[in-house]
Amino acid sequence: MKLFALKAYRKYDRLSLHLKLQLIISTTIATLFSSAILIRFQGADVVFDMSMGCILSLGNAFLGYLFIERAFRFQNNLFLVVSLAGIALRFFLTIVSIALILVISSPSLTPFVLSFMISYSVLLFTELLYINGRIDKLKAVKIKIR
Repeated sequence: MKLFALKAYRKYDRLSLHLKLQLIISTTIATLFSSAILIRFQGADVVFDMSMGCILSLGNAFLGYLFIERAFRFQNNLFLVVSLAGIALRFFLTIVSIALILVISSPSLTPFVLSFMISYSVLLFTELLYINGRIDKLKAVKIKIR
């Protein structure tokens, strides 16, 4: 039984590495695609604005990963509470960060918003895949150990 749990954990590590690579590749493709479109129509001066949007969404995804890892340490009833608290905190931090960026640097809105939304959507999808894989792994380990 414990041997199966060890094999499931090793399989999860490979899956986790696969998802990390998928995250990097998908973010790069989405960023390059949005960059090419915006540079084509608005010039090369929008690169800084686009990079701010991408960095903001990457920071949000990193915080999401930290909250998810913490939430999996708790029991099922507290998992939901910690997850929702993390989502709320990330939402408010994102709003404050966007407000600070708009006040301090006054970027061009179209490149900033477009790069943020594309990066955010891709990273959110990858985050959901990560959570689903992690839950499936935990279910497989719990079923076989009992």
